[in-house]
Amino acid sequence: MNTERGAIRWLNRIENAIVCAITAVAIFTLLAIVVIVFTAVVMRYGFNSAMVFSYDISTLLFAWLIFLGLIVAERDGAHMGIDAIDRVPVVWLRRVVVTARYALLLATAIYLCRIGISLVERSGNQIPSLRISARWLYMALPIGFGLLSLSYLGRLLRVCFMRGEV
Repeated sequence: MNTERGAIRWLNRIENAIVCAITAVAIFTLLAIVVIVFTAVVMRYGFNSAMVFSYDISTLLFAWLIFLGLIVAERDGAHMGIDAIDRVPVVWLRRVVVTARYALLLATAIYLCRIGISLVERSGNQIPSLRISARWLYMALPIGFGLLSLSYLGRLLRVCFMRGEV
């Protein structure tokens, strides 16, 4: 029992550290997007001069913001879900349903991570205005879903180790 609590506490610490780091990156990314887009609008309409890279860099940063935000949204319970699971009166049945749910979500996240890796491997073109590989854009998909897979794995382990209510 004590070992199970220690394992759950350890999982919680790791998840909190990852989410804290991702939140900091997300805040910086969002601020960068706002500054870039605002500067581009001021340059275009105030000085009649375009910032050629502003669209591409804001698209790149937005993709990273979205796919890294998956983990934060999962931790906060902000994803769409079915709350009927929480109302199942039989404890063992609720545990089975929650375990199956996290197993399916984990399998889906791993599958999407693999698709993202395949997309990155096939991508060879360059973003002209930034003069960087488009792989920087597509890497957000496998990294985001890879981290989400870790989150679902942690939740699945918590359900398996946890005694009592789920």
